[in-house]
Amino acid sequence: MKLSWQKNLATPGDVLIKKSWLYHSPDNGWQAILENFSSSQYGVPEDTVAVESYDYYHLTWNGSKIDTLSTDSSALVQVYKMMPVNKK
Repeated sequence: MKLSWQKNLATPGDVLIKKSWLYHSPDNGWQAILENFSSSQYGVPEDTVAVESYDYYHLTWNGSKIDTLSTDSSALVQVYKMMPVNKK
């Protein structure tokens, strides 16, 4: 079983997009892949600075035990073939 979820939050100049995928694993546990994208713009119109970041997490849990398997964003993108939001 696989479930996916996305939440977009935005204000003028700031964006936060959270995506998650929840999988039921063969050992009756659960695994989640979390993707967070944030973008902030600040400064005067002639000199605006934009800061973007992508963070990925891989979590698993069985019963009451929760474990972070990985927070290595670059490795998780390669393993799960996640494509970051297109940059303009």
